Amino acid sequence: MTNEKALKLCGACALAICAAMLPRGALRAAEPMSTAEIAVDCAAAAGPVKPMNAVNNGPAVKAPAGDQKRGNFEDYRAARIPFARTHDANMCPNYGAPHTVDISAVFPDFAADETDPANYDFVCTDRYLDCIRRAGTAVFFRLGQSIEHGPKKYGALPPAEFAKWARIAAHVIRHYNEGWGWGADDAFTTANTAWSNQFGIVYWELWNEPDLDASGAEPPKNPRCWGGTETNFFKFYAVAAKHLKAEFPALKIGGPAICGRESWAKRFLAYCRDNEVPLDFFSWHTYATDPRRMAEKAARIRKMLDDSGYAKTESILDEWNYVKG
Repeated sequence: MTNEKALKLCGACALAICAAMLPRGALRAAEPMSTAEIAVDCAAAAGPVKPMNAVNNGPAVKAPAGDQKRGNFEDYRAARIPFARTHDANMCPNYGAPHTVDISAVFPDFAADETDPANYDFVCTDRYLDCIRRAGTAVFFRLGQSIEHGPKKYGALPPAEFAKWARIAAHVIRHYNEGWGWGADDAFTTANTAWSNQFGIVYWELWNEPDLDASGAEPPKNPRCWGGTETNFFKFYAVAAKHLKAEFPALKIGGPAICGRESWAKRFLAYCRDNEVPLDFFSWHTYATDPRRMAEKAARIRKMLDDSGYAKTESILDEWNYVKG
């Protein structure tokens, strides 16, 4: 890239290409580095550049007391990250694991009265999301559960009552967007008087990778994300999405963050179409060694959505990475 004006096009674009602009000897690698030529025609307007540097989870922040002496908050803020998805946040002690984000964390007793704010535990999630907000990053909130690799499953099992789960999720949304459940005696609220009413989270994602261990008509024997059947999840999603969209029509309700099973996705979309389930965005994941695979899959997902009657539904890739092998 030789035109200095091109560097001013987009901060996110500059982040994406900075490695390609380094001198050949600036990076050390076990194998010879390949080269790429990037050309930008500043005379041709092609529309806005989409930021592609969103991430999963927020910054690590130094604790005022205790053993958390280091953090990356300033570097995180300097990266101008547009969105932080909150999936698997409860695995990080810095965020308050295991008391953060997951429905089972903020509403630990499913048998309790979901209309009573006293039955919710928002403390760790409040502080975690505040760190993200102070970094200038918008929250992409995953409603559901973190992945479970252990021999016993807890949150990965289907909720005992789908409609109640949806009502609990609605109260989580009200807490962060409308200030529901903020007590006057809460020290955090008192110190940040207007915080609870200014969050404005738009994207609310239902569940994560329900297709990861899909096994047809029978529940998977060792579920990591969804311990029910395929149809069981479809019904759960329909109940939750319809309730939340009716309660919050201006927000974007979507999901379900599939791990990549496209045949599963086709059946899911057909079920949603046939049962008039709202789907503001469809989220999906892919791990690969070749970026062309991501582009090709994005095209297939877009066609799948269009063919299923969801031409206006956003397609969001919110987990991807380079995986050796």
